[in-house]
This record gives sequence, C-alpha cells and structure tokens, in this order.
Amino acid sequence: MDPGEYNHPDHFDIYANAVLYHAASHLVYKQPLTKTFDDHKLLFYRISRIFVALLGTACIVAAYLIGKEFNANTGLIAALLVAIFPSYVDHSHYITADMPLALFILSVILFAVRYLKHPSHRNLLAGALFCALSLSVKYPGGLTLLLMVSVIISKHFRERTVLLKRLSETVSAFLLFLFLASPYLFLNYDKAIKAVLVNAYPIHLGADGLGWPGNMAFYATSYLDFSGVIMLLFFFLGGVYIVRKEKPYALPVFFGLFYWMVLSKVGLHWERWALPMYTCPLLVSAYGINVAHEKAVQLSRRYLFPFWCVALFLIVCKLLIASSVMTAQFTLKDTRFASYLFTQKAGIAEENTLYEGFTPFYPSNMRDGSVLNAYNTLDKNKTIRYVIVSSGLYDRYLGEIGKYHAEAEFYGKVFSLPLVRKFAPREYFSDGSYPFYLNNDLARGLAFLLDYTRDREQLFTGPTIGIYRYVPPGFLDR
Repeated sequence: MDPGEYNHPDHFDIYANAVLYHAASHLVYKQPLTKTFDDHKLLFYRISRIFVALLGTACIVAAYLIGKEFNANTGLIAALLVAIFPSYVDHSHYITADMPLALFILSVILFAVRYLKHPSHRNLLAGALFCALSLSVKYPGGLTLLLMVSVIISKHFRERTVLLKRLSETVSAFLLFLFLASPYLFLNYDKAIKAVLVNAYPIHLGADGLGWPGNMAFYATSYLDFSGVIMLLFFFLGGVYIVRKEKPYALPVFFGLFYWMVLSKVGLHWERWALPMYTCPLLVSAYGINVAHEKAVQLSRRYLFPFWCVALFLIVCKLLIASSVMTAQFTLKDTRFASYLFTQKAGIAEENTLYEGFTPFYPSNMRDGSVLNAYNTLDKNKTIRYVIVSSGLYDRYLGEIGKYHAEAEFYGKVFSLPLVRKFAPREYFSDGSYPFYLNNDLARGLAFLLDYTRDREQLFTGPTIGIYRYVPPGFLDR
C-alpha cells in the first residue's frame, strides 16, 4: 500500500503504526480500523506515542551494547547518559521520526564496531538492515551506508578481492532491505527524488538563514546547553583515548560528527534533527568518563577519585533535572487551552475576535499567516472587539522586521491595545536583577520543579498568548 508520504519519507513509522492500529482495532473493538479510527483517535495516538517511547528506551540498550564493545563500564555509563539526556527524553514523547532514526543509527554504529572486531556476514547484514531502516525513516539516514562502506574498506583494505565482494554484498543487502521496508521509494522513485531536492534547500517563515557554519554552531550549542562544560571535557578526554587505545574500532563512534557536518549544509535547522549527531559526544563522553575513573583509581593522589565522583554527580544532576523539567512540562496546561477556557468564561467569542494561528480559536497551525493577513482575509467582515495573537507567529515576523515591515507595524499597534489577559510559560531568573550564579539551566530547572510541586495549576506550557481589547474608533475600523 502506498503510504502517500515522501517528504521524509517516514515509511517505517507509517507502516509500523498501521500494523499497530489495525491490531488494536481488532483486539479492542473487534472491528476494522476504518470503522473505529474517527471515534477513537486518542487511543491510536497513545499507541503511537507508546511505540516511540519504546524505541527511545531501546536507544539505551543500543548505547549500552556499543559501549560494552570497549568495556563494561563504558557500556553502563553510555546507557546512563542516553537514558537521562534531555533531548532524547523529550523527543521520546513525540510521534515523529527522530527517535526511530536515532535508534537505527545507534544500531548501525553497533554492528559497524562489531564488524571491525568480527567481520562476519551476520554483522554485515545487520548493519545493512539498519542502514535501510534509517533511510526509510529519513533520507539523511542513508548516510549510514557510507559508514558501513568505510568500515568495510578499513577492514579489508589490503584484501582487494574480499573488499569488492563485501562491498557488493553490503550494497545489495541494503537495497533489498530498503525495498522490503519501503517498496514505494522504488516504485515511485520520481516522488522520492523530488522530495529530496525540495528538502535540500528549504525555507520557512522565521528562518534565520544561518548558513553552513551557523547551523553547525547551532547544533553544537544545542548539545552544550544540554550536556554542560564538564561533560564536554570528558568528551575531549574520551576522544583522545578512544582513538589512541581503540584505533581499529573507534571509527563508527564518530559517525555523529560526519552527520553533523553534512546535515548542517541544509538551509534550515531544528534541534530534533540533531538526535543522530548527539550519538557521538554521548558515546565518546562515556568512554572519557570511564578513562577518568581508571586514572583516578590508578593514581595514588587521594583527591582524584572524589573529584571524579563530584564531576559525575554534577553531570547526572544537570541531565536529570533538565529531563525532569521536560517530562513535567508535558503534564502542564497548554497556554492555548488555558486561554480558550478564559475566552469562554469571559464571553469572548470567535465571531467578534481578530486572531491568528496558534491561538485558542486556531491552536494547531498558522491559519492565514499573521494577524494582519487575517484582518485582510478571513476576519475582514467581523465587528472586532478583541484581538488575540501568539508568539508562535509574531516572533517569526518580528524576527525579520526588514522583510515584514507592515506586519511588524501592525503588531506594534496590537500591542498598544489594552491587555485583557496574557498566558505564558513562567520565566526564571531572566533579568539582570538576580545573582549571576542563578543564570543557568540547573537553577532555573530547580526553581521550576519547586513551583511544580507547590502548584502546577499556575504553570503553563506553549506559546505566549496575548488577548487584547479593541474599543472603536481605532486602527481596525475600515
């Protein structure tokens, strides 16, 4: 069956969820999916989220197995870092292709390391399988095939006959597995090619156009914000020692760096695209933490081991608190829903409100662009008494005032109206009046968790929603 989607292409996710949906429909309702989906969408969405969460959990196992190829302690540390790494915890909640891709890339790395140690057909075929699954999830996942090719060349460089044979076997197995996992990429190859070309140079409203170096810096900063400086030091230590001690087997672990450089060439950047990139610093940092532990135990100076313990404790605390904050935020009321309840209570009706997307009356998308667009199109025949705007849109326009001068000027007029109510996530230690030692994610996370335990009903997640009252005559009169 043609999945009808080729942008990512997400075919693994589509087929896997289709199987789960059909099975759940027959098991729970004793009816085919076509008769149950519309009335029970929430159940099927929960199934998809549980499925992604299980794949995210499997990343922990994959990280452990990769680390274990070097030594048992590195495996345990790698599993711990992946288990509490905030970005992985966050994206394991979403029905997107990013966590499946991270899992499959970790699996390719695992079997690439194993092939370097034991060049068996089993490891080669397993690597080719997960390469195919990676591409069936997202087109950049096809870069993993280059990893397997590099590993084979590295292993059989002096055996030309074996080298050519194994390369042909790998590519053939990859194509076979890809056809089995995503046959319509072959049957409708023109759509796949078009999707790749379109996605190679994407633009969207609010895109900041950082360019190649800027995108690389964005992803590097994203990782550093999660990991912290101490973990970065262990990454450098691990990088030196894993190359020195594990030279024949270290190549696959650095695939994330290659992925980082290639994907940064794409015009846009999203933090979730970095999940495969994070595999490198997490695995190498785990190796570095273990090296530091070994050195601390071996050396006779007494302060080294306690120092190592404190460093590991700080790393775990930072990651665990950030992950706890992200998890807790999923239980908070969204600003769009909270503001919708307020509009119903305050008698603010859609019929007399000028509003844009990502607001209580249109929460899930952009609607018709900015509130100025809505004023000139969808809401042009209304008698306007309220205006509702969302940072999910106005931040994009105000970020490019030179390009969207008219929209920025219109927003300025809206912001000058009397504010009825504002709904926004609470900010912590965001201005200069607080001591410098509170200006960090750890302190902000602890403050949030403290407020969460006291009264989470006063906390919100989502974009900032502003509800303004318009009293004519004024700039909205036609």
